[in-house]
Amino acid sequence: MPAPTYEPGIGPGMPAPPHEPGSGPGMLLPPLALYLHIPFCTRKCPYCDFHSDAVALPPEESYVAALVQELRLWRHRLVQDSRPLQSIFIGGGTPSLFSATGITTILDTIRSLWSLLPAAEITLEANPDSVTLARLEGYRAAGVNRLSLGIQALTADRLALLGRIHTADAARTAIRTARVAGFANLGLDLIYATPGQTPADWQLELTEALTWNPEHLSCYTLTMEPGTPFTARYLAAALSEDISLEMFQYTHATLARLGWPPYEISNFAKPGYHSRHNCNYWAFGDHIGIGAAAHGKLTFLDGGHFKSRRTANHPNVTTYLQSLQENHLPLLLDAIQSPDEAAADALIMGLRQGIGLDRHLYRTIKGVDIVTEKQARLAHFRAAGWVKESPERLFLTPQGMPLADSIMADLL
Repeated sequence: MPAPTYEPGIGPGMPAPPHEPGSGPGMLLPPLALYLHIPFCTRKCPYCDFHSDAVALPPEESYVAALVQELRLWRHRLVQDSRPLQSIFIGGGTPSLFSATGITTILDTIRSLWSLLPAAEITLEANPDSVTLARLEGYRAAGVNRLSLGIQALTADRLALLGRIHTADAARTAIRTARVAGFANLGLDLIYATPGQTPADWQLELTEALTWNPEHLSCYTLTMEPGTPFTARYLAAALSEDISLEMFQYTHATLARLGWPPYEISNFAKPGYHSRHNCNYWAFGDHIGIGAAAHGKLTFLDGGHFKSRRTANHPNVTTYLQSLQENHLPLLLDAIQSPDEAAADALIMGLRQGIGLDRHLYRTIKGVDIVTEKQARLAHFRAAGWVKESPERLFLTPQGMPLADSIMADLL
């Protein structure tokens, strides 16, 4: 079986070319993106283990002021880095709880500090319960050109099970409203393989999602995260691996037939609409993390060799705000990765991609080819039909994708 031929398409999904600020001839740094975290939700979903705070009214004014200050501090820190931003991703939490005025202030600040590529992708995550036409039009006017709607389910019983506060009709209304507001790059997020769901149920929901003609679908199998209220309540009712696998295979086969092969294990898109931001992340590109609990990764040259620096901000909003009021970055982590750590990150993210892990990238980080380094384990996975390789890439087969987590853990 040859390596998959599908690649990020031309346009919004095409990774930008590398740049070389402050580097010697031929020493190229990866593309640069910016992730901005708004950690507030109206209510915490019981299955979610991401960092977010449930609040009746988010402290938009003080939080936006802190984000602006953090952006300025990062620009000062990276004053020698002339790379333009290829993407901005505003995630959460529920960023659509913030007004269009707040989002405009944030994006205007970013544009005043960094240059953006002409076709820069600017994504905002939104929930159906917090979007209105006026708000979405305001986001579009601010420069947001890609909207990711957290639908999660399209039936009343599954929305109730997942603890979502919107209705199925509200989800449909939000999709229509996004189109009226002018969003031509719309993604829908869905969770499947929830307790009590049948393969036939999921087929109906996926079919309906496709009738809305989105440009992008993120279809995640439910993960029972340790310590969450959902796991405590429903672990015993979790679907069998066989039923979950049947839904997984149906999703991949159905979307591949439509010309949407998985460009990442859980992500599918029309040609040209792969998420530029996420593609950069999975390809071990650079991103600045802004906001409480935000993580970042930056490449730099040290003695002619590439090294990676990982950053993470304080997750506590009060601590985050106080740090910026005192005019210093709210970093909880600011550390240079060892080659082993960086190679492990590149492996985990790279194998999630439909096109697989870039072997040259791995050699650049670790100093050894992954096929040579992991030959014994890869021989086992190859014989099982779970992995394949080309001279350029190592990738999971369709049979190996459902086993991605265990395969990657075994390779670390």
